[in-house]
Amino acid sequence: MTGRPTRASAAIALGSSALLTVLATTWHPVASLAALLGTACVAAGLYRRSRSLPGVGFGAFVVAIAAGAIAGAPTEPVLLGTLCAVLAWDAGRRSITLGVQLGREADALRLELLHAAASGAVGAFSVGIAYGLSRSLSVALPAFAVLLLCGCVLALLFARRA
Repeated sequence: MTGRPTRASAAIALGSSALLTVLATTWHPVASLAALLGTACVAAGLYRRSRSLPGVGFGAFVVAIAAGAIAGAPTEPVLLGTLCAVLAWDAGRRSITLGVQLGREADALRLELLHAAASGAVGAFSVGIAYGLSRSLSVALPAFAVLLLCGCVLALLFARRA
């Protein structure tokens, strides 16, 4: 057993990080730099098998998302970026945990895909709620939608972990 992170979850984490970084380049220079830092932290966490580095990357992603929202980025890309940040953090930690516990050699593809689908569904549900409320309340700033989404995602993550 190598203890290296599993491939599928690592690919999901890096893909989500990359998508957020691409989105952030259209928002603001601070958002771009923070997203690049977040992606580097997720990648370094996967390489070093550190469960804390994807969390640091998530913090950088939150800064990128907040910078984009404050700069006036449209609601939809900001919400998609928020979903990508949560998926990158969750899949990165899952990849490292499964690699340590089962090893990269274990046949865990279905487990990884099921976990990613569940996380994506929770995130999509939260994005839908935040987007619907931001549109129905006629709030012009995407920052409201981001804050609402972050609150929903955190509540669902805490409920899921409990």
